[in-house]
Amino acid sequence: MLDEISFRPLWDRDLTKAEVGDLSRPLQRLRNDTSLRRKVDFHKGLAKNPELLRQSQFEVKWNPAQLRKHHDPARGFWAWHNKLIDNEVTGRNRKVMAEWRDALATIKSVMEKFEGITETEDAEEQTANKALKRQNADLIARVVSLERELELLRMNRR
Repeated sequence: MLDEISFRPLWDRDLTKAEVGDLSRPLQRLRNDTSLRRKVDFHKGLAKNPELLRQSQFEVKWNPAQLRKHHDPARGFWAWHNKLIDNEVTGRNRKVMAEWRDALATIKSVMEKFEGITETEDAEEQTANKALKRQNADLIARVVSLERELELLRMNRR
């Protein structure tokens, strides 16, 4: 069964809690496992593409509770309530959760590099700004000096 609008299976669309409860257990499991895989794959994509991470407005989900609650219908990210789905010790998705942890470690490392780059860029920008302000002040002083000289020359011609 496909949703006519999005061509997604009916279990893989934005559903209310009651509608999710009406799904069969296998479809609920498929929905939750698919959503978890998508969320983890998205985090892995951010980890592999540092520029995307830097530009992304996406807030990284740093713990399983945030990952569990994250709901984004456009990406097919569905929230779930059963903690066993994302349990890193005894859950059926331990391997997927390990991949997520690896992605988080990479994301954290990349973000720390960006912060270092940002601090360096800020210092360089501040130095450049100071130099430009000095240059601007020198040029203004030169213009004022030339205007005075021109004024004196005009006065002497009269």
